[in-house]
Amino acid sequence: MASSFNDLPDPFSSHGELAGDAARQAVASIRGIVYQIWWSIDAWLRLTSPDEVIFLEGAEDLDRIASGGAIAGQVKHEAESLSLNNQRSHEALENFWRLSLRESTRRVDYHYITTASAALERDAQFGGVAGLEAWRIAQTDAEMAAQIQAYLTLKLALTSGLRAFLASATSEQVQERLIRRVHWYLNQPGLDAVKQSVDDRLVVRLNQANVSLSYVAAVRDRLHAFACDVLVRPESASRRLGLADLLREIDAATTEHVPIPALQYQQFQRALQAGVFDPGDALLRVMRLPLPPAPAPLLNRTSLIEHVRLRMAERKAVLLTGTIYKGKTTIAQLVANALCPDAWWFPVASRSGVDTDNLLRAIAAGIADESAPSLVVVDNIDLSPSAHAAYGQALALLVSRATRAGRGLLLTARGESGETAQLSDFAGIEAIDVPELSVEEVQQHCLSNGCPEDMSQAWAAFIRSATGGHPKLVQVRIAELGTKGWPAPTPADITLTSPAIATAKQVARRMLSETVSPKTAAFVYTAAEATFPLTRPMLLGLTRAVGDIDNGGDVIDSLQGKWLEQALVGRLSVTPMLKGSAAEVWPLERRQLAHSHIYDAIAGVKSLDVADAAALLFHAYIAHDASRLAHCARILETIGEETISAAVFQQLVWLPYVSLSEGQRFFEPQPFVSAMLRQLQFSVANQIDSESLPTILARWTDEVGQIPEQEPRAALEVMRCSKLLINRNPRVPLRSKLAAIGTLSKLKGEAADVAEDYGRRFIAQSYGALDGIPASATSAQFYLSLQAPSVRSLKDLAEVLDWLELDSDAEERQAFEAVLHWPLVNSCGAFVHGAWSSRHSSETEWAPTIALLSRADAIARRFGLVQFGSEVAKATSIVQGEHLHDHAAAMQTLADAASTFGETPTIREQRVNALFQVNDDVGALAVWDSLISEPEAAKAIDAFAFRRAGICAWRRVRWRARCLRASFQHHRIASRPPAGHAR
Repeated sequence: MASSFNDLPDPFSSHGELAGDAARQAVASIRGIVYQIWWSIDAWLRLTSPDEVIFLEGAEDLDRIASGGAIAGQVKHEAESLSLNNQRSHEALENFWRLSLRESTRRVDYHYITTASAALERDAQFGGVAGLEAWRIAQTDAEMAAQIQAYLTLKLALTSGLRAFLASATSEQVQERLIRRVHWYLNQPGLDAVKQSVDDRLVVRLNQANVSLSYVAAVRDRLHAFACDVLVRPESASRRLGLADLLREIDAATTEHVPIPALQYQQFQRALQAGVFDPGDALLRVMRLPLPPAPAPLLNRTSLIEHVRLRMAERKAVLLTGTIYKGKTTIAQLVANALCPDAWWFPVASRSGVDTDNLLRAIAAGIADESAPSLVVVDNIDLSPSAHAAYGQALALLVSRATRAGRGLLLTARGESGETAQLSDFAGIEAIDVPELSVEEVQQHCLSNGCPEDMSQAWAAFIRSATGGHPKLVQVRIAELGTKGWPAPTPADITLTSPAIATAKQVARRMLSETVSPKTAAFVYTAAEATFPLTRPMLLGLTRAVGDIDNGGDVIDSLQGKWLEQALVGRLSVTPMLKGSAAEVWPLERRQLAHSHIYDAIAGVKSLDVADAAALLFHAYIAHDASRLAHCARILETIGEETISAAVFQQLVWLPYVSLSEGQRFFEPQPFVSAMLRQLQFSVANQIDSESLPTILARWTDEVGQIPEQEPRAALEVMRCSKLLINRNPRVPLRSKLAAIGTLSKLKGEAADVAEDYGRRFIAQSYGALDGIPASATSAQFYLSLQAPSVRSLKDLAEVLDWLELDSDAEERQAFEAVLHWPLVNSCGAFVHGAWSSRHSSETEWAPTIALLSRADAIARRFGLVQFGSEVAKATSIVQGEHLHDHAAAMQTLADAASTFGETPTIREQRVNALFQVNDDVGALAVWDSLISEPEAAKAIDAFAFRRAGICAWRRVRWRARCLRASFQHHRIASRPPAGHAR
């Protein structure tokens, strides 16, 4: 007995498909046929004369015949690119050539219409362009035509009639008979775009015929059925589409036939003639509902409601716009209850375009009646372009009549923002977009729903952060907290999603998945991960990356208002109802891929906003993608103009707090990328003056050391050291800068050579500006000299001592010792004097200073740092003599230093100063004479030393003058004659 479906178990245990062979499945060829049919319908709708006719599957897929000639068209839905070195193009050319030979009495052109793109031939020289682009040029360029002729002659089969023609014809003949008659239409739109073109042409035709646009779908389906029927007719002459066929099919599709019993039809006719039956009034009575109650807990947005109420009181037409669950209906309910409790309320969410058109016309007819209330509400009306085409005229009529009748008209948009709503045709209508709730509004709602006042501010901040201020999410979270008795907020309330919010978002995701394709939903979930609103070019890039969505702009338009909202001018973001959806629907790897797509979409736009540049790093970091992280770090580090760079870094305030624990890597898989990110982290922390700057510097140093390859490690070490040397942030330890100089001087390789060359050029440019730099100065010495002004406190001096004692080697200490003789360094305190001189006028406790100088003296003695030891002795002597007033100790310090370091000019100069301070001018001048008798020593004496010596000399001269005057006076008295004697 043969089996049948009745033999199968009921219900089926499984609905799985049979195991098929993918190689035998004809999906691509079927798609090509469907694509051809819709192209045929689109061409059919373009017919304007009865003298034009289209034949399907004649000489080619689509033959358009007119009195002036004919066009044979191949229509292809292809993914693989096309070139002149392609079998498909050769077959097309051969087909055209054979057709042209058969049609010798009339001109035939050939159109190759395809979704494929042009490919560049590897073995041709068409001036660097693809052969099919060269073909277009060759239509007016004989030289290019000759090149194509030569190329194709070698490519076509030996038996080809076209090849024989090419081998014997002139280039002008090839142009006229082949190149100018064959046209390649590449990169044509896909199936959905062609169908949309059909719809658009139908809209225009029906509008011109004053037929309701609600018939577009019916006409389209009828034309498609007719074209499919024509396509399979056996006789080629009957496979034709003409203008008369088109008009007949449109008329049939737009003519309604209503079956009515004869008796009722007669009654209907009599009622209409007598004016007794009013179908419009009957429709209003059926559709009108009482005002619905407001939801609980109620978010009573007083200022917004008052704004709408005032417009309604002025009898203006108002449209409330906003994305899904924004609370538009609730606002309308509250306004209606406040102004007119008996207002007409018409919900149209589930109505077709025809039903809505009829209802709007009925409202327009009755709104001027004395029985009509002062306010009419139409809730959830679709104002997208397609809906506007269906009932836009009826809505315009309603707005006009409501205004003339002095009635208020309040509309709430079905997930349409003010940007996409078609309002240009409606005079007197005002769009009011429902915004997110502010922190202050959230706090007020918390208080209104039982939140204790002392916790209201904290809860408001938490709720606003978790919901983005979206009214629906705020509402459900407040209700949830109310049922729990408003507990005190905890850190978990920041990091975890509440069940109520999760449920509301789940409902939104379900609504999305039921209304859009899986590819579109994936696009929305990806866009929802963006940290900053995206521009339209960015969103278009995202549509291509996420699901290779055809007609991405149309998809964006369809989502705007319901799922995408205008967050900033020219920028859209996904509604907070879907923010974070990726974490609920995708595994970690897929979410990382989403962030990679967002990164590419942002980076693909030539002009970036400050926040865009900052967002790049976040998305690259979350994507965990090494190449994008490195690319982003380079972009951010090389941004020009200090003000722009600062603005970008201010958007990255999160970065200085990432991966700061000892041993923690910024990006473990790639040490080089990890070090680059540390560099960027340091730049941001420096710009925002973060307290974590020293910790970041330590981690940065560790990261560079982890790079295994010598040359890349050296390159990033050069960058690290260079950034430290030019840094002026006081949070960067001086010890780190000094260590960086030593590191830089020892690096080898190309990067180190570049750094050394830069240092040399810097020194050469500085000779005029900075006197006293020796010709033999090294770059390390020069960089050391530039750090001298940084010693402004005991902490700075302690860092210098730490570097000398713990970090430096003999070569670095020798370079340090050498620069202490430079006038530039001396004028800045020689790494010693700035530590105490900046506070000498206010300091009262000098013990820490003496202790630190004592440590410096020990280090100088230990490493034989003569000049440094002399400067330390000088500083110690000054503090002892001038601030502690212990002249003996000051002189002993100098004597001890001289015994170790010798009678250096610095020690002798300070001895002059110490003697000067106690007015020992004779001793001071004796030391001074010894000092200036040595030319080399005299060169290093500062101006104050000369001043002190001058004062000593002046005081000494005055003292001698006083002695002479005293001696003269004594002599005069002794030589006077006795009284009474003449002189």
